[in-house]
Order: sequence, then C-alpha cells, then structure tokens
Amino acid sequence: MNMEAEENKWLKVQAVPKGQCDLYNTCGPFGSCKNNDSPICKCLKGYELKSYRFTQGNSLELPVFRFKCIETATKNFCYRNKLGEGRFGPVYKGILADGQEVAIKQLWRSLGQDIEVFKNEVTLISELQHRNLVKLMGFCINGEEKLMIYEYMSNRSLDVFILGGSRSNDQAALSWNIVEGIARGLLNLHRDF
Repeated sequence: MNMEAEENKWLKVQAVPKGQCDLYNTCGPFGSCKNNDSPICKCLKGYELKSYRFTQGNSLELPVFRFKCIETATKNFCYRNKLGEGRFGPVYKGILADGQEVAIKQLWRSLGQDIEVFKNEVTLISELQHRNLVKLMGFCINGEEKLMIYEYMSNRSLDVFILGGSRSNDQAALSWNIVEGIARGLLNLHRDF
C-alpha cells in the first residue's frame, strides 16, 4: 500500500515475483539464487548442500550425496563395480564411508534431462514405497551429472532368476512365484495411484 499525496488516500500496489528467486528464502539462509541457472540454488562459498527440499508444495526431503562421495564409493566409477546398464545409463555398486552398500544409477547426459524433470522423477520414485521395490536413498547433482542412489540388492536382479539359463522344476516354480509377485505388486501400485 502506498499513500497518494495529492488525493490523500491509500493506493493499492501489487508486486508480482518474476521468478522463484524473487520469493523469500527460496535457497535458504546460505544459498544464492539465480533464475537462469539450473539448478537455481547454489551454496555460498564454504557451505554444502545437506538435503534438498523440493518446492511447489512438496515437503519431500531426500539426502543429497556429494559427487566426491559417490566417486569414492564406486572407486571412480570403476568398470569392476559396474552392475549393468539400462536404457537410462549404467548402474554401479558402491560402498559408502559408513560401509553401507548402494547401487548408483548414473543417468546418461545425452538424455538432456533438465533439472525439473529430474526432480519430478526423484520425487515420484521416492514416494513409491513397497517391500518389493528397491528404495531410493538419495541423489546427486553435479553440473550435468545426475545420479540416483538406491539400496543395494545383494541377491542380484530378478531377471537372473526369471530368465536364467537351464532350470529344474523347482526353479521353474520359483520363477512362476516371482512373476505372480510382480503382478501383485503392479496391481497394488495401480490401486494406490
């Protein structure tokens, strides 16, 4: 509100933010904000991101892993730690400083996935929690590098058991039970959404 001197009455003035950086505390007390950057928030010198709060009404918080921590865990993405490769990029086994085993999905840079798409994917996957689904433990963004950190499955992937080479009747029955479990899981997911 502004006072108009000539007419001696209040004049309503409205300020509309031009971008997220015009909103108070978008990047927190130790962050700088630039609307044209991706991501828009950067830590001030001497500070480090500990967790990432996705904005736009979502209060989800996930641990953010430092890229150096991921490099160390995977021994600099050593080929011996490579578990496999999918449509979205390679997956590596890593051991964190506390001894916990993790699976690290390194997304292809060629996907051209911008930060908003990545944030949406991380949010969606982290909200999918079921005893038969691998848990997303956190993520890492380092420039164009985007990584997702999952709990490690020590018994390998299900495709080894379902599609594995020759098998006995017991193995075939186990495969059928696994397929039925997957179908039940998909049914539960569709009921929840």
